[in-house]
Amino acid sequence: MVTFPTAESDTVRRSRLANLLLLLLSGGLLVVTATIAVNFFTTRSRDAVINAEPIELRSPIAGTLRQLRVRAGQQVAQGERLAVIHNDRASTLDVRRMETDLAAARSSRAEIEHRLEHQTQLIGRLQNDWTAQRQLETQRYRSEIRRVQADIRRAEAELAFAQRDVARQEYLYRTGAIAETIVDRARTTARQRQQDLLNLRSQLQGQQTLLNAAQRDLTLTTTRSNYDPVSRLQEAQLLRESLQDQMATATQRVEGLQRQVMAARRQFRLQADTDLLSPEAAVVWQNQARPGDRLRADQVVLQLVNCRQRWIDTFVSEADLNTLRIGSPATIQLVGSRIELRGRVAFIRSGVGRLQLGQDQPAPIPINLARESQVRVELVEDAPAPPLQFCYVGYTARVLFER
Repeated sequence: MVTFPTAESDTVRRSRLANLLLLLLSGGLLVVTATIAVNFFTTRSRDAVINAEPIELRSPIAGTLRQLRVRAGQQVAQGERLAVIHNDRASTLDVRRMETDLAAARSSRAEIEHRLEHQTQLIGRLQNDWTAQRQLETQRYRSEIRRVQADIRRAEAELAFAQRDVARQEYLYRTGAIAETIVDRARTTARQRQQDLLNLRSQLQGQQTLLNAAQRDLTLTTTRSNYDPVSRLQEAQLLRESLQDQMATATQRVEGLQRQVMAARRQFRLQADTDLLSPEAAVVWQNQARPGDRLRADQVVLQLVNCRQRWIDTFVSEADLNTLRIGSPATIQLVGSRIELRGRVAFIRSGVGRLQLGQDQPAPIPINLARESQVRVELVEDAPAPPLQFCYVGYTARVLFER
């Protein structure tokens, strides 16, 4: 059995389609209304390019680029050594002259050192000779003292015998047994023995004096000569002291020349090789020279970009200036990317292209001329700036100003 649609069912179907169509129209109106509201509350700019402060590193001298240690897109730190420039005209004459003086001073010091060593060895031998001589002299004087002491003992015995003989002869003379002449001879002999004893005691005292002098390295009997070890030792010691003074002076001269040579070498390196240092943290934008190139003085070698000072200059209609404020936030949308950066309005300059500063009578403005103002937006460092993308410098972007 075939059932045909009735008028009532057809009416219900059309009502549903109408409701769906109304819902779609309402959604579209809402989207359009939201878009109009966003455009009303948001000021948009034309496309612009992100800019940054360039840093040019120039060669301070004319020379050859010896080393280039960085490449484009590389991040560098403050004070980092980026390039080395060699000065072909730097002279080494001062360094060579000082090195020659230093070599001569070292040779002179070596000669003095050799003489001092030889003199020290001579003093050692002379000290041995002096010790042996003192021992021999002491032994000799002690032997003389012992001999004189033996003579004194013998003289004392002879004196005692003579005195006894005088007493016997005087007794015999008083008894009349002998003549007076014999008594007188005995007395003379006794006096002679007394004088001999005194002489021997004087010799003993002299020998004691000579022994004391020998023990103190003195002589009372001979004159010191060059063959005497004591005199030679004294002369050698004086010469060694003189050589030690000369050695100290030569050492000071060598040390002074070494410092001068080091200073001259440092000065030569400063004159021969000049380093290009990064003045601050930055990214290498472009290498404008290659290793081996001949550079002129003040020639640009590297160009850096300061990623901490980036901005974008854009233009808006003068009618939108009432919605912008200095310091107000802004969003920077990179063209061709979903990345959004943050910034703030730095300054607003109007009249660009219509006004020359200082003119008394500005040119009349045509009615159909677009009245636009320049707005600079400084980027805030709240997002990473990749070095290999040069911190987005040169990227096209749009700026959305928030009210």
